Amino acid sequence: MNLSQEVLAILMGIECASVVSDCINNVSIILEQDFVPLHLGLQQNEDGTYIHLNRTEAIDKHSRQNFNLLSGLEAESLAIIADGTYLFIDKPEDFDLQKETWSMQKKRNLVKPMILCLSSDYVLHCPGPFLANRKNNDASILNALLRPGTPLHEYLRPGDLAIVDRGFRDSRKVLHDLRLQTAMPTLAKPGQTKLSTKESNDSLIVTMTRFVIECVNGRLKKK
Repeated sequence: MNLSQEVLAILMGIECASVVSDCINNVSIILEQDFVPLHLGLQQNEDGTYIHLNRTEAIDKHSRQNFNLLSGLEAESLAIIADGTYLFIDKPEDFDLQKETWSMQKKRNLVKPMILCLSSDYVLHCPGPFLANRKNNDASILNALLRPGTPLHEYLRPGDLAIVDRGFRDSRKVLHDLRLQTAMPTLAKPGQTKLSTKESNDSLIVTMTRFVIECVNGRLKKK
């Protein structure tokens, strides 16, 4: 209802508006600790089981046969579609934070979550949000998420497929070292004026399979 904390304090019979602020903060902390891990992310229990979704469930419930046929993916492998998006924020009062969240591309202050979804458009993981400075491009964020010991590194297996756009071209070596398949629109070679028929068709398949994450990003921004 866009009410101020002072008005909420009156409606709830609370003497001090700062108590309302504490309540909102505590609810946010509880949601993040106890509710979000059940529905998002790659957090694990003490026994090593996944709280949210293990690989078997992800493959059985959220892999699509037509998607696997287009991608040439084995039935026991997992396809992850990755894309970074942005969420606009108000201009921070802190000057350093203003600089770190200022996007030269969008000419606004924003933060960047990284969306990782499955072929059914189910959101598996959403790390971040990251700052908007030049150090945090899509490739550098994904490279950091795939470092040994990180949740995403432990979740993926050799032979899995990562579907990305051209903004992740600096992640190809990291993906190759992890023995992951990579699907990315073809990059034209120096001096090449147009793509071959095969290259164009391969790029079209990647665009078709990446469509689901564009829908996810659209829903996120509308909400």
